[in-house]
Amino acid sequence: MEISPHTERRNKIALVLLLIFFNTYFFQHYDNIPNPNEQSRIYLTTAIVDNGKISIDEQIKKYGDTIDISRHNQKAYCDKAPGLSFLGVPFYAALKLASRIFGFELTYPVILKFLRVVLLGIPSAFFSLLVLSVIRKYTKNFQLALVITAFYSTGTIAYTYSNLLFGHQLGAISVFILFYLIKDSEDQRWLRLFINGFLAGFSVIIEYPLIIISSVLSIYQLILLDRKARFVFFVAGGLAAASILMFYNKAAFGSLFSTGYSHIANPTFAQFHKDGILGITTPKLNALFGSLFSSMRGIFYFMPALLFSIAGIFYMIKSKENRRDGILILIILILMLYFISSFSYWQAGGTISQRHLTALIPFLMIPLALFAKVVIEKENLLLLLLLSAFMLFSMIMIPYATIPFPFFSVAYPNPLFELPLNLWYWGAIPLNITNLIGFYGLFSAIPFIIIWLLFASYIIYHLLAFYRGRFTPLFYSVFAICITFVLITAASFVAKEKNYETKMKDVIGITENFRPAKNSCEYVTGNKSHRFSKTICYAFLKKSADGIKSIREANNGL
Repeated sequence: MEISPHTERRNKIALVLLLIFFNTYFFQHYDNIPNPNEQSRIYLTTAIVDNGKISIDEQIKKYGDTIDISRHNQKAYCDKAPGLSFLGVPFYAALKLASRIFGFELTYPVILKFLRVVLLGIPSAFFSLLVLSVIRKYTKNFQLALVITAFYSTGTIAYTYSNLLFGHQLGAISVFILFYLIKDSEDQRWLRLFINGFLAGFSVIIEYPLIIISSVLSIYQLILLDRKARFVFFVAGGLAAASILMFYNKAAFGSLFSTGYSHIANPTFAQFHKDGILGITTPKLNALFGSLFSSMRGIFYFMPALLFSIAGIFYMIKSKENRRDGILILIILILMLYFISSFSYWQAGGTISQRHLTALIPFLMIPLALFAKVVIEKENLLLLLLLSAFMLFSMIMIPYATIPFPFFSVAYPNPLFELPLNLWYWGAIPLNITNLIGFYGLFSAIPFIIIWLLFASYIIYHLLAFYRGRFTPLFYSVFAICITFVLITAASFVAKEKNYETKMKDVIGITENFRPAKNSCEYVTGNKSHRFSKTICYAFLKKSADGIKSIREANNGL
């Protein structure tokens, strides 16, 4: 079905506005348990602007210590790839100027929320237009491209890391833009090649593991060049970006090639990176299986629709038109899986799914879209229903897991159905835009939930509308929804509930951080942990500080 340019434009505008709404609605921040990954990056940004330094000692004194730091010559530094922090400098400088003009205080939460929005939330929303454009070129179908793009933006960990100040989603954006620019091989002017090379290099400064994808795309650029000698301009751009990192390394760690990971202060973290090359050794089957299929981190468990991407890659390779790009995506997939299966700490700390594979996800959308196109053309209703159900599963479960507390430790073997379920049950909803009009708790999430579910239903309906069967798309959509909830029920039984006491303490501790200035629950007395019933926890959450008395009484006055 042909869609008019006017309708396309309206769909694009609506998509971007909805994604900005989704990416900025909640603010996952907890005063007494800030995420160290974000802390370290913000400290570097603010140190550059406030102090004209790259050491973060002043920030530690001002905002509090963090476990994610490096130390060299008795000074503290950010231990992460510095690219995201560098990009935050002009935005933080503008925020600081605005605070002086309008007289508001620059607290850590204000800085964190602002940088999340301007560096990730809004850019990710507009990035969807690029993903849409690329997928449309492959499928020649705007409606299908819109469906897959919407799934990418809201049903994968791209959504999670569009809401957090980690480098994964920005890195994904940078390497996919590079892919887009290289595909446009008609423009082979020296400046364009220089820009491509610079982007390839700077992607690595945002996230070091992206050297894998950047290297593959660099070779791809060389292959596509008519005049191979012009590749020197691409190399020059890459070296220009690399020089930024090398100068930073020299200033911070005394060597052009010594990164923050070589000077990690935390002994546990340092242990993970000491073996091999920054913690990368030889592939391990448990790491590969865990990253792909486990209920703790597996990308196919959290995002089962990606299984169809694998089939789509082989469809691309079999196709003369898309063979070269299919091989390219397959190489990227294999190398990224090699990396994560060789990484000594593949669980990657507090995370939803396998965060180190975030940059792989947009590339997998291309074969996913082509697989969907083949299924539609062959009128295979069963596969189309399964694809729709798998997509809807993730479009429900990813935000459900991300919203309350998107930092699942390895203590949770089945995080989709453990910590977040309890947090939703107790109404532990983080700060959000409805707080401005006096809505809190579960009630404050209702506008988001309604719009999100309507959006997800709209997307699945339009995917199933491609099937011209005897029933209406609405009938097939209801059927796909039923399959989705069967999948959710089945997934909830994958891992058994363990360590109840620890999880309930987490629920209580996290919930209290949603309510600043109220006392925390005394869940440990005399170095002994106590198991609390739901009744006691409910009393605490409802009565706040008065709940401590209820807990003491329930535990015989302890």
